[in-house]
Amino acid sequence: MVSVRPEIGMGRWCLLALLPLLSIGIARAEEDDRLRFDFYGTLGFSHDDSANLAPVRDLSQRPRRSNQTNDSWVMDSRLGLQASYAVNPWVDLMTQAVWREQADISLDSYLDWAFINLHPTPAFDVRLGRVGYDVFLMSDHRNLGYAYPWVRPPIEFYGWIPMYSVNGGDMAYTLEEGTARWRFKAQAGHAGLKFPMGSDASSGPDYDFKSDNVWSLTAAWESDPWRIKGGYSQIVLKTDAPILAPLQAGLETVARAGLPGVSAEAAALRDDLTYQDVTLRYVTLGVAYDDGVWLGQAEWGRVTTTADMVSNGNMAYLGMGRRFGDWTPFVLLSGVRSTVPVRQTSADWNLSASLSGLQASAVSVLNSTRFDQETESLGVRWDFNSHLAFKVQGDSTLVHPYGYGLWYVGTNDRTHVDTRINLLSATMDFVF
Repeated sequence: MVSVRPEIGMGRWCLLALLPLLSIGIARAEEDDRLRFDFYGTLGFSHDDSANLAPVRDLSQRPRRSNQTNDSWVMDSRLGLQASYAVNPWVDLMTQAVWREQADISLDSYLDWAFINLHPTPAFDVRLGRVGYDVFLMSDHRNLGYAYPWVRPPIEFYGWIPMYSVNGGDMAYTLEEGTARWRFKAQAGHAGLKFPMGSDASSGPDYDFKSDNVWSLTAAWESDPWRIKGGYSQIVLKTDAPILAPLQAGLETVARAGLPGVSAEAAALRDDLTYQDVTLRYVTLGVAYDDGVWLGQAEWGRVTTTADMVSNGNMAYLGMGRRFGDWTPFVLLSGVRSTVPVRQTSADWNLSASLSGLQASAVSVLNSTRFDQETESLGVRWDFNSHLAFKVQGDSTLVHPYGYGLWYVGTNDRTHVDTRINLLSATMDFVF
């Protein structure tokens, strides 16, 4: 994917538009204690040393133009407003909107939650509407920077699937056992979002991801200071990317031509070069520890898919920190490895220049979606106020050949070699 546009200004207008809503919400909350408003956000700045690679927090973001500047104010900046209303002891209403830099700029895309919560018994909950996609340790708060010590959730684990919401519902059952608590949840519905793609990510066409079949099962156990969570999720993609249509049509023509060896490879490339009807299966396991002084968190995940256009692989991270009063230094190690081999040509297509070009393009696109990198991070958090936290973090990422799927690649394409990228970030997180 290629970064070709500077930071946009529309998000700043959304930021200003949310401020009056906050003041109205505070006034209403003072009148009715059943109504609660929470306001949170992050002001972030980042700088990297890469000339032809643009970093993003997740793949739904539009990156800054890599050949214009190495600075970004939008990669980590976000603003959230959450409102809840207790209708009665058995019914709650909840909504949450988060402004963040992303391809889809619309009120619908900023609305992460909008559901009714039914809890007929203390142990049983049913949520209906738009609910948070819940398979990770940080599912409910990955946009709330104040809730974790590092600048951002590890990109190797959280960046590849920026799906925040499911339109449908879930059911949860909580079981108390002494000081421990079990929570089991089943979730189902449909989802959609957009990814920037192609050589002109500023104007599209974006990939309009849609799935009518999203479901997950999770089990979580908590007993201070430990928390463990495991899950399984399945997503069936229903849409393809328009930008792939000419390449798919060309491969289909060659596949039907009956050329020895060439047609067989064209058919294999055609079958993998698609998003439509691809099934993703995702297994996760996470553990967190926090005794008030020491803290640690780790997650592992494995994704398998039915087509190589969506990268298969293993991803994991380990973060540790120690509090010294208001200061929390931390270290974070993360990595992702594709289990899909680098695509190689298997037949000679040199019957014509157009055929060889078609083969090279198909192989290049498939290799561009692979993830293969690791990051070492050091940072510190300073809680200088009960509502404010300042963080500084340095990341050093090594991207391996044909493993650049989490980056936007500029015109100087060197994705066939190792690349080391250094990123320095500073954020101010707040919550009110």
